[in-house]
Amino acid sequence: MAKTDTYTIDDLILEIESKIRIKTKKIVEDKQRLNENFIYWFSWVGEEYYSALYLVGLLENLKSVVEEDGMEGLNRQINANTEFVMRPYNVREKSTSELSNAASTYQYRMRLEFIEDMNKWKRLIDESKK
Repeated sequence: MAKTDTYTIDDLILEIESKIRIKTKKIVEDKQRLNENFIYWFSWVGEEYYSALYLVGLLENLKSVVEEDGMEGLNRQINANTEFVMRPYNVREKSTSELSNAASTYQYRMRLEFIEDMNKWKRLIDESKK
C-alpha cells in the first residue's frame, strides 16, 4: 500500500457490504437449485449454502458493530471469534448427528475465514494511519 493510500472504517464497511452481496447472490442461486431438486443438489451445494448463510450472519453482525463502535468493535470481534475457535473441544464431537457435526465443522471453518478477513482489514486500517 502506498503512503498516499488510506483505508478507513468507511472502506471496511463498504468491503463488508460487498462481501455480503457476493455471498447473498450465491445463497440465492443455491437456494433456487435446492428448491428445484433438493435430493440431487444437496450433495453439490449443501456445504457452500450453509457456510455462506453462516458467514453472512457473521458479516452482518460485524457491520453493525463496526458502524457503532469503529475499531474498538472490530477488535472486540477479532478477540471474541479467536477465543471461540481456540476453545479446547473437538468441534466434530458435539452431537451424535453426522449432519450436526458437519455443520459445526463448517461454522468453525467460516469463523477461521472471518478472523483472517478481520485481521487483514485491521492491518489495512493500521497501515494507512502510518
